[in-house]
Amino acid sequence: EILLYQQDNAIPSGFYSVVDVGGGTVDIATFLKTVDTTGNNGTKVQCISQSIESLGFDSLAAKIVSNKTDISHAKETLKKKWIDYFSIDKSSDIGKYIKAPFINFHKFYDCIKGFRTTYGTCLTKARNRKSKLMRKQAAAGHPMKYFLVGGASDVSFYGGNIGRMIFAQKNAGIPNAVKVDILSYLKNNATLEVKDNPRLLISQMLAQPYELIPPLGNMPWHFPENPPDNKPKEDPNEKLAAIQKEKYGEC
Repeated sequence: EILLYQQDNAIPSGFYSVVDVGGGTVDIATFLKTVDTTGNNGTKVQCISQSIESLGFDSLAAKIVSNKTDISHAKETLKKKWIDYFSIDKSSDIGKYIKAPFINFHKFYDCIKGFRTTYGTCLTKARNRKSKLMRKQAAAGHPMKYFLVGGASDVSFYGGNIGRMIFAQKNAGIPNAVKVDILSYLKNNATLEVKDNPRLLISQMLAQPYELIPPLGNMPWHFPENPPDNKPKEDPNEKLAAIQKEKYGEC
């Protein structure tokens, strides 16, 4: 998703957050976009921090049920918009909003803490690594826009708990985060033929020569042109032993 907007000159410099919610995991990353106004280095986008937690939609539902046969009911519960995740600060609070005997409230609360911690830690790592820039953005009142994407991105659990962590860190030198739709960044991009389907947009961005795909700093697909030699170093004692064996035979 970062590839989709980083080349757009209308997108300002600053920090952006992406939360990708799948079935098994939630992947979170904080990116920094910088634009060289001198025109020498162009636009750069680099990944500042990454976190992952096994709290994707399917994993989450399996963790919070008392009986594995109730997973489908748990999924339906998680989709409900009336659950106030913002107000849940202890396991007993969950019972105010959910009247379901198949939900293990203690495990549910552990999942809430796990997701909030993962999201908050990712933002904190980015702030610690680029403290001056992030604090400057926060002081200027420029929000850090975040994209909530993935197959389960509309499940209220994720957006509700992201909102809670944004509120909790408002005085920690981290800009206020604002959720945005990635498609809103692409409506005026004349080079894209498809403008209303994120999956097709991703395919469109990647269906071009590798050299034309802009690099993302610190992402795992960047490998050195001359990969290091990972062969184990030769042990001089073993080499000496082999020479002695050949010369004198077995001791």
